[in-house]
Amino acid sequence: MTVIQMAVSANAILKQISETAGLHPDDIKGRSQRPVIQYWRRRAYLEILERKGWSARQVAYFMDKRNHMQVTRALPLARKERDAERKAKSDPQYIHELEAQIRRLSGTNLALEVQHSLNIPLWQAIFLSILMETYPRVCAVSDACELYDEASERLSYGTSGGVSDDQARLFSSRINRHFPAIGLPKPVILANRALVLSDDIAPWLHNKFGKPVSLPSAQRMTG
Repeated sequence: MTVIQMAVSANAILKQISETAGLHPDDIKGRSQRPVIQYWRRRAYLEILERKGWSARQVAYFMDKRNHMQVTRALPLARKERDAERKAKSDPQYIHELEAQIRRLSGTNLALEVQHSLNIPLWQAIFLSILMETYPRVCAVSDACELYDEASERLSYGTSGGVSDDQARLFSSRINRHFPAIGLPKPVILANRALVLSDDIAPWLHNKFGKPVSLPSAQRMTG
């Protein structure tokens, strides 16, 4: 951390992020649960923490006296989002390839294979397949639910009212109990209304189901 970096005020960093986002600093400091605001709020946590050399507790106090655990939980997701953006800028094909993977989910063959192999309910297999297709990109819960509806319709499995955020949270809870029960790490991270595979399980899943992707700094797992 350089002296120049330390000299930048937290308010200046927040103002810079707000201008980039087209938001007011009070929006980011506030309590709105809108996904776009939560996204930029996470970015503010990360940038202020790194550029000021602050602790999560100091960042939380600055951001409208939040509980520091909110900042601590948001930081891993913020880093994943930033890494994905950097990857997209350095590799123009990166996002296109991920979007193509999502489109390939239309056949839903992967969901059926996951269900059969892991012996889990189909609705859980659909969610897990979506996260496999999108990894390492973070998938907002609302986006995951939309993809779930599309996949389940093709399997004649959809519900009349569509899947809800609560069902996504239920999926995360149940699948994270199932995997340790069969001797594997918890597979899903659910934080600040976003879903993503854990780095611990992603290589194992992709190796097992033959869905290779670029796994960031991940070790191959056997099983």
